[in-house]
Amino acid sequence: DSTNFDITTKYAEALRLSRDYQRAKYFYDKAFAKDRGRLYKPGQYYLALMQKQTGDYKSALRNFKKFFSKTKRKPLEETPLAEKEIESCTWALNTRKVEDKAKINRLPGTINTEDSEMAPAFMDSTLYYTSLRSDGFVEGNVAIYASRLTDSLYQWIPDYETIANVPQASCGNLTFSPDGTRVYWSVCIEACAIYEGDFEDGEVKSPRKIAVLNNDGCTATMPSVGMYKDQEYLFYASDRKGSRGGMDIWWSERALDGAWKPPVNAGDNVNTTGNEITPSFIDKQLYFSSDFHIGYGGFDIQMSRGYPRNFDLPENVGYPLNGPYNDLYYRYEPKMNLGYFASNRPESNPEKEKQEIACCNDIFSIGFRDSIPDEAERWYENLAALNDYLPVTLYFHNDEPNPNTRDTVSTKTYRESYSQYKKLLSRYISENEKGKQGEDKENARFDIESFFDLIVDKGVSDLEIFEELLLEELEKGTSVELIIKGFASPRAKSDYNVNLTKRRISSLAKELGLADDGAFLPYIDQRATNGAKLVFTAVPFGEYKADQDVSDELDDEQRSIYSVEASLERKIEIQSVQRYVEDTLGILSWEEQVHDFGRIGALDRVTHTFIYGNKGVDTLYIDSILSPCGCTQPVLSRTELAPGESGELEVVFEPLGQVGLLSKTILIYQSESTEPREITITVEVEE
Repeated sequence: DSTNFDITTKYAEALRLSRDYQRAKYFYDKAFAKDRGRLYKPGQYYLALMQKQTGDYKSALRNFKKFFSKTKRKPLEETPLAEKEIESCTWALNTRKVEDKAKINRLPGTINTEDSEMAPAFMDSTLYYTSLRSDGFVEGNVAIYASRLTDSLYQWIPDYETIANVPQASCGNLTFSPDGTRVYWSVCIEACAIYEGDFEDGEVKSPRKIAVLNNDGCTATMPSVGMYKDQEYLFYASDRKGSRGGMDIWWSERALDGAWKPPVNAGDNVNTTGNEITPSFIDKQLYFSSDFHIGYGGFDIQMSRGYPRNFDLPENVGYPLNGPYNDLYYRYEPKMNLGYFASNRPESNPEKEKQEIACCNDIFSIGFRDSIPDEAERWYENLAALNDYLPVTLYFHNDEPNPNTRDTVSTKTYRESYSQYKKLLSRYISENEKGKQGEDKENARFDIESFFDLIVDKGVSDLEIFEELLLEELEKGTSVELIIKGFASPRAKSDYNVNLTKRRISSLAKELGLADDGAFLPYIDQRATNGAKLVFTAVPFGEYKADQDVSDELDDEQRSIYSVEASLERKIEIQSVQRYVEDTLGILSWEEQVHDFGRIGALDRVTHTFIYGNKGVDTLYIDSILSPCGCTQPVLSRTELAPGESGELEVVFEPLGQVGLLSKTILIYQSESTEPREITITVEVEE
């Protein structure tokens, strides 16, 4: 009965708990639209949670913020969770997804079924895993299965009894000691307990419960064994006494006589009031999944560097290992340079993909080109791959840097401008809230906070990563040209804004000159010992590319300065990175690539001449030149240049009925180059 409010909320809860997130989102939205949180107080929180679980982070962030604002004076159980989710959604929106880091494959149908598969473990070309399948040999219970890898195809091992299954119990999470002579797994009847057994010729022998790891009435599960300084440690998940909340990661050290010592909690850096599960310890890196640490949604795989008694705060391992669904049981097989993990992401169930039902886990492999994934350790093979990271977009306050001047060079670095910009957040909020009440006022505050948190701050974090990647490329001896475009809102006159955007581009060049204790300076000054150079090509558009609906009224500061629409126009973009070569082939260079005609009449005809040259050591050939419309008439004086020679490109512009702010780009194609060089003219045509 869709008109019954209680049934609607309970149905939404049932869908959430069975992980049918799309339909749960629909019914939470329906319930919240009806009662606005008056009858079902946590409704907005769970609506936001389902929006996050389906990847709609912006809507989730808005609803988490509103829920937290409404309940922080009289907190509900979900209020502190909402505060944490605000942080997670902001992180998810700011985090760039690098697609080419790894390749993920869903394992074949001989392993994955329409039911759940999880807990992969590899030993002697055999994948052991846990499954709850309707036709399984332990009817109705979770059991351990195995498939042997033959010519990249997984084949069933028919004798399940050798893999430690127990009748009338759920068994899973099989894992091996580092030397492969022992196995560990979970046996669950009422609560789960961890067992140990000897492993010989593919068979489990002498199974025994590890009493010190198990407390009556508590769960001990998901074991994994790792080494540190020739010492063996067993990591597992438990809600035993001493846990921070929910499930925690615990570890135990193996004594010389083979006994396990009393377990130790992995500590506050790892464990939270949420759930931390599925640990694995690899080369001083503890991997585990958490539903509380920063993540995309549900359980995300985290990595904490360190060793027992000394683990650092974890880092989310990022996309594509993690997504908005549950990602669990990360394991790494060094001999194959492959990782395995379990996830209930929709593509894990192709039969139900259209409905985006996420009820069941499947097992995936992830292949790495060089090593285990590390978010802080990005790599690029070439400049084309580095370009995939672009654009990096940086934002400014009105008329910054160096206001009230027509200078084209900035005295400030970009980060100096950014720091001053952030201090104005409260002013931006108050200006956007003016004249608004209730939810409109709340939405205005949210929109400007989101602009700073998700767009302005993201530019700075992108710049930090880009600087690291760029320096790596320069240190290889590769000369690099940065194409940087500048933009402005339409508040000032056109010619003033062109100079303003030049100052903004200049502030980035100044920023790079001071970054990493001056590491870029030898390349900028062209005195690096490896011969590499860093060259900046500025393309200042002023406000010619701005949204024409943005206010330019000087008396309307609320809209022309402080609105999100105006703020989005005040930026520079690192648009592309390309190899800068002066000692091979013919290299097309320009004295300038943008010319502003300023204001002209509707019947005027204007001309500008661009100077180009050949900086290479071979003859330069220009194949073709493309003009955007009949209003621009480009004419090249020469299409063939010897090294050191120059030519002229005359561009004639006629409005032909066009009025307002105009920007026209001409493309010049050089022989043996697929990427054209751009020449841009800007003009303001008066009626």
